[in-house]
Amino acid sequence: ASPRPAAQTSETVALKNFLIDLPVIVVDLQRAIEATVGTADAQSVLVSKRRAWLRRITQFKFVAVCLLLLDINIISRRFSKGTQADDGVVVDLPLLYDSYRTSIAQLAAGSFGPKVQ
Repeated sequence: ASPRPAAQTSETVALKNFLIDLPVIVVDLQRAIEATVGTADAQSVLVSKRRAWLRRITQFKFVAVCLLLLDINIISRRFSKGTQADDGVVVDLPLLYDSYRTSIAQLAAGSFGPKVQ
């Protein structure tokens, strides 16, 4: 029997699905904005909000933060799984903790994880 992959949190699943759907969301927002050009609704609050959303979600910084959250989740899941393993012993905890801190520090220093790469 092969080992089961670690369960993903609902936040991780939602974030992955959002990133997969992001191109479709961008196109939909662009079409909604284009549909209002030349109409009385062109200056509406909703159109302004759509433009702001489109500007924000198409920035590299937004996408990078989403991917970084996925990388942090991978590191945290690995640490959590290691600390809960039946074959681990208390002596392993400092090593696991140091590995966890090093991985988080690397992300903070700009060394991207597998999701960002």
